[in-house]
Amino acid sequence: MRLSLALKALAASTLILAPVPALAGNGQSKASLGYTHYEGSGGGELGLITGRYHYDFGKWIGAEAQISYGVDEEEVTTDAATADVSAKFGYGGFITLRQGWGLYGSDVFLRGGYATQEIEADVTVEQGSASATDDVDGVAYGAGTNLMFTPHFGLRLDYLAIEGDDSDVDTYSGSLVFRF
Repeated sequence: MRLSLALKALAASTLILAPVPALAGNGQSKASLGYTHYEGSGGGELGLITGRYHYDFGKWIGAEAQISYGVDEEEVTTDAATADVSAKFGYGGFITLRQGWGLYGSDVFLRGGYATQEIEADVTVEQGSASATDDVDGVAYGAGTNLMFTPHFGLRLDYLAIEGDDSDVDTYSGSLVFRF
C-alpha cells in the first residue's frame, strides 16, 4: 500500500516537474525551502515547512507556486475541552512584482494570488473525543525580500496574509533560496 502510494506520488511529481528544465538554467528561476510561522485569527499559532518555485517572466513580473505542510502543532485548552490543532497540506499560486537592488540580484517583491491551508483539530472532552478538518482559503497577498549572498544562494524573508471566508491568517517565513 505505502509503496503504491509512493510510486503514485513519484509519477505525479515527475509530470508536474517535467517542464521545469525548459524554464531553468537562465537565472530567472528560484527555488526556496524554509519555515513558516502561521497565525490564525482565532489565536492559533502553527509552524509549517514551505517550498516555493518562482519564475521571472521579465524584469519586474513573475509567477510563484508554493506548497506547505505542518510540522508544529498547538494545544488549546479551555474549561470544557482540549484541542490539538495542526496544519496539514497547503498550496498557493501568485503573481509577483519585484524590484532588484544590491549585489547578486537581491530584490524586494509584492505578491498576490490564492492560497489554501488545511487545518485539523482533535478535540477531547469528558464525554469523548472528535476530530475536525477545515480549509482556510482565499485571496492572499504579501511582500518580502530575497537577500542574495552569491549569484545562486540567498535568504528569503516574507509576509503573507490570507483573507479567508471564515477566518484570516498572517504568515511570516524565512527560507533558503537557490537561483538557477
